[in-house]
Amino acid sequence: MTTILVPRTVRIEFVPPEAPAIAAGLRSIAGNLRELASHMRSEDGVLDGSWEGRSKVRYFDFHLRDPGEAESTASWLDGEAGRVASMTVVRYETEWVEMEVSSVPAATN
Repeated sequence: MTTILVPRTVRIEFVPPEAPAIAAGLRSIAGNLRELASHMRSEDGVLDGSWEGRSKVRYFDFHLRDPGEAESTASWLDGEAGRVASMTVVRYETEWVEMEVSSVPAATN
């Protein structure tokens, strides 16, 4: 029997090694944003009881949505962290394998 080398494409799917660390970083930032939102809410509570007038109204009109936006961004970051953590990459490689052949046709002129 004669053997010949034949190319074969191999599909390799994997999670990039840096993905878990990047996902953890995004989750950490999300946690920091939630903590910041909590602090903003508590500060707003302190100000609400001790402040009167137009400046109070203007301040709260402008800043009242900030904690909610921080929470929303934190939730978005958590979602992105989940996508990064489950991300897969596909790489294709060519490997050469030996294949047995029963006969090789002779070259003709």
